[in-house]
Amino acid sequence: MRKIKPPFKINDRLLLAAFAGFIAALAANLSLYLINQAIIGQNVNMPQVTLGIFLNNEVTNSLLIKVLGVIWSTIVGGVYSLLYLVALELTGWNNLWLKAIIVVNGTWLLGAGFMMNLLNITNYTRDEPLSIAAFYIAHMLFATYLYLLVDNFGQQYKNNKDDLNLKTIKILQQDTRNRNRYGKTIKPKKIK
Repeated sequence: MRKIKPPFKINDRLLLAAFAGFIAALAANLSLYLINQAIIGQNVNMPQVTLGIFLNNEVTNSLLIKVLGVIWSTIVGGVYSLLYLVALELTGWNNLWLKAIIVVNGTWLLGAGFMMNLLNITNYTRDEPLSIAAFYIAHMLFATYLYLLVDNFGQQYKNNKDDLNLKTIKILQQDTRNRNRYGKTIKPKKIK
C-alpha cells in the first residue's frame, strides 16, 4: 500500500500536538458517541462525566454539557498529544502506534483510574461497565488517530536518537578517514 503524501508538514512540536490532539479527539469523541448509541440501556458519555472535576452538578444530557464535553475532550487530546511527542523525542520515532497506545492508555489509567477515584469524582459511573469499556475503546481509537496524524503530518528532526546507531557511527568514521586521505580536512597538530 502506497503512503499518501500530506499537503504540509508541521515542524513545530506544540503546533503538531495542538493539531493532532484536536483532530484525534474530535474523531475519537464521534466514535465514542456512535459506540454509546449501540449500547443498550442507560450509558454515560465519559468526556462529559469528567466535567465533574469543574462542575458541581450531575452530568445531564443538555446541549451545553455535550459541547463542554467535546471542548474538554479536545483539551485533554492536546495534552495527550504533547506527552506522546515528548515520548517520541526521548525514545525515538520508531514503533509510533505502540508508543501512542502506551502513552494514551497509561495516562488515561493514571488520570481516570487513579486521580478521579482519589478525588472521589464520578462514583456513579462505576455502575456502568459498558460505558467504561466504550471509553477504553475510544482511547484505543484516539491513540490510532493520533499515530496516523503524527506519522503523516509530523516531521522527525535529523539529529534524533534513531539516527545515532552503531552503523551510522561507523559510516561517519569511515567518511572522516576518506576525507583525511584526500586532503579535504586538516589534521590536528600534535601538542608537545
